[in-house]
Amino acid sequence: MYSGLIIKESLENIDILQDNRIVVLKEDVWKVGSRAVDWQPKEWTAIYVEGADKDLGDLATVISCSILEKWYANLSNPTTEYVIFHKKIFAYEKGDRETKHKAKMYAKKISAFLHISWIGNSKQKTNKGTVVKIKRNMPDHIEFHSSRDSR
Repeated sequence: MYSGLIIKESLENIDILQDNRIVVLKEDVWKVGSRAVDWQPKEWTAIYVEGADKDLGDLATVISCSILEKWYANLSNPTTEYVIFHKKIFAYEKGDRETKHKAKMYAKKISAFLHISWIGNSKQKTNKGTVVKIKRNMPDHIEFHSSRDSR
């Protein structure tokens, strides 16, 4: 099973939440107030989701096509993290600090860095991975970075 968090206000098309491969577990309203930057709403709706591992890659693509610039979503299963930006996806094995760092640097580049919850220190061993562009099942307009071998 995968699980994750999507901020409703980060989506251009909230209809993707009706996808039968996404199970919404709960919704919370976060009053972020002054922690929101000027272009963000002062309240966010946090949507906690889960679903079958077999759907994880496809759903990352669907979310990437719908998420607004400067936002991100994350989904994970017990072994793999997906950090999903507008038309860019980073997937890496948990503990792969190199690819995680690349995702953080990309977030910083697009000014999403301040909202990253997965930037804490990892105590897991580094799993040296290589970022590769994967074309199988990926629309041409989405970059996919992974620590796994090319599929």
